[in-house]
Amino acid sequence: MRVLLLDDEVATGRALARVIRHLGVEEIVLATSADVALAAADRGPFDVVISDFTMPGMDGIDFLSEITRRRPDTRRFMITGNPEDPKVVAGLGSGIAAAVLEKPAEMEAVRRMLGIAQESTRP
Repeated sequence: MRVLLLDDEVATGRALARVIRHLGVEEIVLATSADVALAAADRGPFDVVISDFTMPGMDGIDFLSEITRRRPDTRRFMITGNPEDPKVVAGLGSGIAAAVLEKPAEMEAVRRMLGIAQESTRP
């Protein structure tokens, strides 16, 4: 499974990447800006894209909307410290994100998220 992780907070992104790697995912690309993440997505498909919501420039919903446009088969998830933000709720309701994880994400929540992604990619 290939995972693209976007979080402008380097330490937070690295911590989540460690959790994901601990769960058996070997290929994780960590980006700290939407531009870098979009460029990575353009170079090759990812099974899962996880994006922080609050970032400079382009927020996570706008980023995941662009991923949806470029790579519609990619499973998309949001991670945020404010899951009740109206834009996050709307993004979840519209299908932009398959699920929203609250920061700090616990390993079991990340495991469930990756399970959702794996189930959706099986024939």
